[in-house]
Amino acid sequence: MSDDTQVQEQPNVDEVQPVNPVDETQNVSRETIPPRPENVPEKFWNAETGQVRTDDLLKSNAHLEQFVGGKKEELRDEIINELSDEAIADAPETYEWAELPENITVEEAQDSEIGKWWTDHCKENAYTQEEFQRGVNAYFDHVHSQAPNADEEFAKLGENGEARLEAIEKWLDVAYAPDTTEYLVKRLGQDSEGIEFLETLMENNKQSIGSQQQYQPSQQLTIEQVRAKMRDPRYYDSRHRDPAYVKEVDADFNRLYRGK
Repeated sequence: MSDDTQVQEQPNVDEVQPVNPVDETQNVSRETIPPRPENVPEKFWNAETGQVRTDDLLKSNAHLEQFVGGKKEELRDEIINELSDEAIADAPETYEWAELPENITVEEAQDSEIGKWWTDHCKENAYTQEEFQRGVNAYFDHVHSQAPNADEEFAKLGENGEARLEAIEKWLDVAYAPDTTEYLVKRLGQDSEGIEFLETLMENNKQSIGSQQQYQPSQQLTIEQVRAKMRDPRYYDSRHRDPAYVKEVDADFNRLYRGK
């Protein structure tokens, strides 16, 4: 084979047309860009790249969540306010103190610290009368459960426990005003330790109020006995009135009708 056959003809550089690789790539991209899906709004679709505008979509979603969350809070507050207004409308202007223990008056319940607090609490929360009474009952049930057992306390004082308490009550009626007597009996005359304390108090003060003889237990006091004392001129006649005798008669009367 000759050398001439081995030499290939070289192309003319001037006759070769340059190829633009960028244009070919762009032509191919336009042909392969997918169409916008129906569930993607135009504002979130990049038509040039055929992709979802992720940043815009996330920002829009965040704004939507803030808007919906704010509306939800407004709705919740509105419902709460409506329920509160309904509760206030159903609440009574004043609460009745019913079903109190026999030894508790309405005035005592109302004026006590716990009574004032419970009333204010019920008004602030628009409680109904039934809810108010339920709280009152629960409180006194608890108090009653904590109170000493009268039979057990008298048993601690011996066979004459009731007579000892009667002697104390008669002494208190003479020595103190009715309100003070009632308070001492209610607070201290309910258990053996309190009764023994009152006996000590009575012993320490008997010289100032007379001999112990007048404070010993007597027969059951009757209204006839009290009326008989009231007929004495020392009680009703201003010309013969004896203050000490008047005090004694009034004490008998208060003792007879205490708790009624």
